Parts: sequence; C-alpha cells; structure tokens
Amino acid sequence: MIEYELFKQRQRELQQQAHLDRLAREARAEIEPHFGPFRRLARGLRHTAPLKAAGPAGY
Repeated sequence: MIEYELFKQRQRELQQQAHLDRLAREARAEIEPHFGPFRRLARGLRHTAPLKAAGPAGY
C-alpha cells in the first residue's frame, strides 16, 4: 500500500511539473516576439565591438 501511495504522489509531482513547464513555454512564446529584435541587436554588438569594461588582457 505504501508503494502505491508513493507512486501516486510521484505521479502528481510529475503532472504538476509538466503543467509548470507548459505554462513556462507558453509564457516564453508570448514574450519572445517582443525581445527578439533586442536580442539580435545585443548579439550583433557583442560580436562587433569589445566591451569597454574589459580587463587588461582585453577579455
């Protein structure tokens, strides 16, 4: 009986995690179009110019 209760508890935990993962994916899909252009700009700047706060070796 204890094994069955543990099984059911684990099943509930997995279902809850799947639900949270689905909500996170939906939220990311909703937000993604707004941040796409900013990410492209930031990536482009990162690859073209070194950072001003770089250390003595330029890293």
